[in-house]
Amino acid sequence: MTVEPGPVLAPLTDTDLAMRVLAAAADPEVQNLVWWRREGGPIAWFVDCTDLFTLGVEDCQPITEDTVHAFERAIADVRDVTGGDATYGPALYVARQRGARPVGGSYPTDDRLWLMFDACGPEHQDSRGTDLTAAEAAPPDRPAYRLEPVAEPPTLLEGQACCPPAPAPAAGAPDHCGLCGTPFPAAGTEQPA
Repeated sequence: MTVEPGPVLAPLTDTDLAMRVLAAAADPEVQNLVWWRREGGPIAWFVDCTDLFTLGVEDCQPITEDTVHAFERAIADVRDVTGGDATYGPALYVARQRGARPVGGSYPTDDRLWLMFDACGPEHQDSRGTDLTAAEAAPPDRPAYRLEPVAEPPTLLEGQACCPPAPAPAAGAPDHCGLCGTPFPAAGTEQPA
């Protein structure tokens, strides 16, 4: 599904296009996905969509005078559904422009967004021809990319440490080593030497 460009009353200047892209990408979670490049002519704007449709492939989607409205609309749509979080807005823009769904592991972890991504195109098939659905990408009861301690700590040689000394974790950081389960020191406490 390709989103039709919005109405353009007059041709956008480079400055107008830049201001619209930067205004839409004002959220920190979106800023890192919008790139620009200039090689002697006007500034070219892109959305980074590396690993979104094919794993292991660097990729980007242009934002042009004709598509800036669709970029703004995708970010607004994601904000409306999530209550303000625009993180997946650039990915939705690219999926709509290409008429394709992301690969399973790149689907949003927020299941409220799945219907919008599903509407972008047919189910993606992996190299074996297996359909990868959003449910397989991130089951609702287990967020994607969640680190869990291993059941058995790794076997270490005598005197070998699994976890190098580290400063006390910041709020929201893991409270234990993801490999061996060793607790990190509580905030404000000193770590033994």
